[in-house]
Amino acid sequence: FGGNYKKAAKLFFDLAEKYFAKGNRAKAKLFYKLIITKWEGTTQSLLSKFRLYQIAYEEILIKELVPPVTKRNLLFYISVVK
Repeated sequence: FGGNYKKAAKLFFDLAEKYFAKGNRAKAKLFYKLIITKWEGTTQSLLSKFRLYQIAYEEILIKELVPPVTKRNLLFYISVVK
């Protein structure tokens, strides 16, 4: 990363997005979690949280059983991203 720690968050986020786009949710989740852990408070961290909620929502078979807090969090992240 050439010693620039902050640029690494964007690099890892872009990598996670590539995995997400190709349908490899497991690999994408690893990178999203890394970003949240190491670069909390960044734009990439916020977007990573959104993606993790999105993946979790997609994996739920019966959407009616989604806890209200999960729906609220998902809507919050969508509103912030806009």
